[in-house]
Amino acid sequence: MKKTVAILFLLVLSLSLAHGQKSRYGQPPPIAAPGTDFPIHVHISGIHFFTQCYGRNDCVDVFRIDALLDGKKVELSGDLGMPSKQHRAEIVPGSNLQARLWKDSHKIEGTPMFQVYELVWPDRTVWLCTVTGISE
Repeated sequence: MKKTVAILFLLVLSLSLAHGQKSRYGQPPPIAAPGTDFPIHVHISGIHFFTQCYGRNDCVDVFRIDALLDGKKVELSGDLGMPSKQHRAEIVPGSNLQARLWKDSHKIEGTPMFQVYELVWPDRTVWLCTVTGISE
């Protein structure tokens, strides 16, 4: 009886520890299909990496870019898992990339806030990012 209780206790304990940060093992980053048009010019002016926590054990890595997107100064943010470490090393302030509008939320009229873009890296890997800030 004690062995059964001990095994159940260890099982419950291990399940609670396993609920950590989400990982997507084996899922390759999306690649832009040949012939896909990315008509929006993006000029990178700043790059930020940080960890954002919503609770004691609920933290995510975030990647933010300050950019001139279609003539507007914006902040783009998204998952740090994409772009990969290789892409983050290749993209520096002054880089020019292409993008296309993926989703327009229309939450705030006349502003790009919360619009979602697909940003294409030089190797045609696509990063899904959201407009989370605007500057003058």
